[in-house]
Amino acid sequence: MRQKLTEEDLRKMHKEDSKAVTGIFRNLESPGGALKFSFRKYKYDPTETYTFEDGKKYTVPKMVAKHINSNCYYDRQKWLLDAQGNPYQGIDKKVKRYSFESLEFSEDA
Repeated sequence: MRQKLTEEDLRKMHKEDSKAVTGIFRNLESPGGALKFSFRKYKYDPTETYTFEDGKKYTVPKMVAKHINSNCYYDRQKWLLDAQGNPYQGIDKKVKRYSFESLEFSEDA
């Protein structure tokens, strides 16, 4: 069972996620292309629109870099067999669409 986060916990997470990170945006799906999206993670933040061009350097909040690296993918489907040999459609692998390559040393940016 998950423990409910307190307002203090959320404020600490917000402070950490709001730190600026610098990196290179990569459009893995359409090299040379761009990406535009609106993003808001915490209730304290306004919704902001971000535009990235492939290969360019950006400084963004850590939460935006994490979003690009963790949530911008699609599941590739494939026919698989269950234990009884019956076919079913399942996920073959996750295909990354974009990445944000940090120029700072950090394991989680």
